[in-house]
Amino acid sequence: MRVPKFRIRTLMIAVAVLGIAFGGHAGFQRMNQRMQRFLFLARHHLQQGVVNRLHLEGLVAHGAAKADIEKYRMRSEYHHALSLKYKYASRHPWLAVSSDPPEPR
Repeated sequence: MRVPKFRIRTLMIAVAVLGIAFGGHAGFQRMNQRMQRFLFLARHHLQQGVVNRLHLEGLVAHGAAKADIEKYRMRSEYHHALSLKYKYASRHPWLAVSSDPPEPR
C-alpha cells in the first residue's frame, strides 16, 4: 500500500475546513446560550407581570387609591412588554436587542 503524499496546499485546505467547522460550532453554541438567556428573561418578566396583575386586581377589589392602581397597572404592562420583547429575541438570537427602559415607579 502506497502512502499518500500531502502537499502544503492540501494541508492548508484541511486546516481551513477544520477552522470553519470549529468556528461554526462555537457560533452555534453562542447563539444557543443567547437564546436560553432570552427565554429566561422572557419567563422572568412574564412572572413579574402576572404578580403585578394579581396585586392590581387585589387593589381594585379592595378599592385602593387610583395612584396605587395606576402604579401596578403600569408595572404589569411594562413586564408584559419586556416578556414579548425577550420571546422575540429568543427566536431571533442573532439580532441585536435594545436596552430595557427604566422600570416605572
